Amino acid sequence: MTNKKIPILFGTIAFGVILFSINVIPNELVPNLLSQEINSNSILLTEVTAATSPVSNSERAQSIVVRFSDGPLPSEVPFTTFSLFQPVNFREDSLLHSTMYRFGDKPMFLLAGLPSEDKIPLYKAIDKEYFGKTGDPTITPFTIEIDILAGDGSLIQTWKYNKCQVIGYGTYLNDITNFIPFSGENLEFREKIAASCAGVRLNTP
Repeated sequence: MTNKKIPILFGTIAFGVILFSINVIPNELVPNLLSQEINSNSILLTEVTAATSPVSNSERAQSIVVRFSDGPLPSEVPFTTFSLFQPVNFREDSLLHSTMYRFGDKPMFLLAGLPSEDKIPLYKAIDKEYFGKTGDPTITPFTIEIDILAGDGSLIQTWKYNKCQVIGYGTYLNDITNFIPFSGENLEFREKIAASCAGVRLNTP
């Protein structure tokens, strides 16, 4: 078996704006959630480096579609411009276990990508429901579904999170000289959304 190199990811944030909303989880954990960077356990869609696999590009996971519904959005809105989906778990110190859902815990996850015009309805909803109502316990939760798609467009998995609150949002300029870029540029603006939910199911076709 031929091994390709798996990059070790380091970098610096040249400029950061991190904005927080409601206190769904302890405040000391929210910065840790938003500060997590890309690692080899994330579902990263712009580049995959791993051991040579018998699974073809058309069969393996290649893209995600993130669908927000309920809550402040009047109807389901799909987004295809997120580049990373990562479940998170604060009870484990190891990198392996901190990037997976631990059964019985409160489901939390990160979405990351490049800020883009298609997400303007989502930005408006976050501003209205979180920036405008910080600490308000009556904020209506989202349903968030993340479809994992193969290279041929067929569905592999759907992570369905229910009763979700956005617990943090940030836009920042990142020096990705030693990071896997989303855009292929040396500097790029990125965004992160952190969410905490009441439940999660893993659905398959």
